[in-house]
Amino acid sequence: MNVPFPPLLLWPVVIGMVVAASFWRCWQNRAILAAPPQDWPKHAPKGWKHFRIYPWLLVIAGVIGAYSLWRFSAPSVHGRVVDAATGKGIPGALVARTVYRAAQVSLTEGPSVFGEPWSQIQTRTDSQGRFRLPGYVSLFPVGIRGESGMAWKVFSSGYMIAGGCEQDTFRRPHGCGGDPGFANPAEWTPRTVSTSFGSIILDVRLSPPDNRHGDFWGEYFHRLNVLTQFRYLKKDEFVKEAVEYVESRPATRRMLLPLAELALRIGPGSRPDLQREYQTIAEAISRFCESSPKTDVCEWPIVWNAIHDYHATQKSRGH
Repeated sequence: MNVPFPPLLLWPVVIGMVVAASFWRCWQNRAILAAPPQDWPKHAPKGWKHFRIYPWLLVIAGVIGAYSLWRFSAPSVHGRVVDAATGKGIPGALVARTVYRAAQVSLTEGPSVFGEPWSQIQTRTDSQGRFRLPGYVSLFPVGIRGESGMAWKVFSSGYMIAGGCEQDTFRRPHGCGGDPGFANPAEWTPRTVSTSFGSIILDVRLSPPDNRHGDFWGEYFHRLNVLTQFRYLKKDEFVKEAVEYVESRPATRRMLLPLAELALRIGPGSRPDLQREYQTIAEAISRFCESSPKTDVCEWPIVWNAIHDYHATQKSRGH
């Protein structure tokens, strides 16, 4: 359950439920002493003989709520996304997060980590690059390990994609499992993370194209592929980015693997509405490997299969 404020603010509610149940029970005892049940009027509420259980139900609800806040909640996140070159806010940037939970599979295995149902949420930055993501409280506080981390991603077309796993504010040290974020090279997406009154403050700087730290576009498409696999980004957005790039610039070695995975997912034939885009992407992969046949990536099964399918499609069309 997403809450538009830090879950820390819910603690007075669950404490108040327990305190209210205590006063309710005291009031019941006084009422019973003042008027024994056999002397109660005939118009007493239906089921009054069982009314003593109601305060206990309120206590149970309060204890479960406190346990959920203690082990199964994630703080809200707010901050700003800016251009690393100019320092200006980037409007319309996608900011997303997913909460992860650690759970013991069996007595003989270590803890597994999985995403909380309905915990992935996205927003867009405003005209100044500011954003806010709500807090999260699990509706199913089952187990003893609790939340272990919160993965976050920031995407704006043409800027290096940022991502990480915030785990310092969580009770379990197991992180975000297979969704840890992008650690290297950090120079492309410097960020500062701090906490304030139960909320995480995240300020991220996204770099425009810059090859000083390596193959910018190769890393960019690798991260696009990760965002698509973890469903932070729709496949069609990845296709759009890939087509816009290969129509104007040659592919790089680092780009071949994510482009080949994308080509295999959208064709040939699996997405009739994307066949033109498939042809464009697959042709770019084939063209690179034809011009650099000794490149090791061209011999990898995924890339080889993408090229083979492309040539098979061309042959069937009589090209």
